[in-house]
Amino acid sequence: TMIKYYDICSMYPAIMALRKYPVGHPQVITSDFRDVENNKLPYRGVVKLRILPPQDLELAVLPLRHDGALYFALCAACVRERCEE
Repeated sequence: TMIKYYDICSMYPAIMALRKYPVGHPQVITSDFRDVENNKLPYRGVVKLRILPPQDLELAVLPLRHDGALYFALCAACVRERCEE
């Protein structure tokens, strides 16, 4: 499985001018996801998701923002607890 990450803030003007963009009331899907087959994506639109890293991952690769600071951590709860100390 490949996860792609796009900097949508920088791409916003180009996307709005050149690409299809979702409009209307959002459809919330929380279960019964359709499989991605042969690189054909069954869903189009904006996604809000939470990524859980594998248990054996040693280095965090995705950023986490907390109280205005950017962290690279494997556990969001650990960041919150450490910031409260």
